[in-house]
Amino acid sequence: MATRLILTKPKTDRAATVEYLSGLVPAGFTGICEKIPDVDMAIAVALGRGEKIICITGSFFTVSEAMIALGVDPY
Repeated sequence: MATRLILTKPKTDRAATVEYLSGLVPAGFTGICEKIPDVDMAIAVALGRGEKIICITGSFFTVSEAMIALGVDPY
């Protein structure tokens, strides 16, 4: 089970805001939940903590931006 969530938003007007996403986190979640305004910064924060596992989920837009931030060609 996750102990930390980082909520973020890709660069598209159709994406949900981090405020909206935070309202969807189950009330029983006892971990840390952070709101970071963009995907690049969210990846940098996660990597800066030395996390061994980072699970990236969301739309193709979110995953594509994350791949670019990680130096992986999404195309």
